[in-house]
Amino acid sequence: MRYFDSKIDNDDFSLRWSNRTDLFGMLNIEQKSFENPWTENTFLQCLRQTNFVAKVAYRVKKPEKVFGFMIYELRKEKINLINFVVDPNFRRKGMGSMMISQLLNKLSKDRKKEINFNIRETNLEGQLFLKARGFNATRDISRGYYADTGEDAYHMVYKIGDRDISNRISNYF
Repeated sequence: MRYFDSKIDNDDFSLRWSNRTDLFGMLNIEQKSFENPWTENTFLQCLRQTNFVAKVAYRVKKPEKVFGFMIYELRKEKINLINFVVDPNFRRKGMGSMMISQLLNKLSKDRKKEINFNIRETNLEGQLFLKARGFNATRDISRGYYADTGEDAYHMVYKIGDRDISNRISNYF
């Protein structure tokens, strides 16, 4: 069985940096998607950090409506995906894949080589989505990671493969 193989018309949807007016839409999607959603304060705390980035998926013809979003932290050699969600009414249409694809394009052999994401143990749909996009679960399980429920988190990682990484010497072989 393949997951998340439907496609959206990429001319119809795109990604952009979020702004303050997107917060209501992001909160709305968060509340529709999770039993214990982030609060407005949690969003604002993240978005005030200088190394955090928030991108929203939107319809080109209606740029003010948010259909999904991702928040990630830029580190020296990696990206930590902090929050990733698509409106439940638009899942399995390729929007999440479009978002992940843009994030993967930020990786390079010279700088950021991996993306890390902690995901709830009960979020099987999300785990399968990430697995289908090349993420792998590590042996690291963060016990009691989620303070709201005490639930464990699986640590999932996408790494650029060794074959994708070159250096000065490898150019001669």
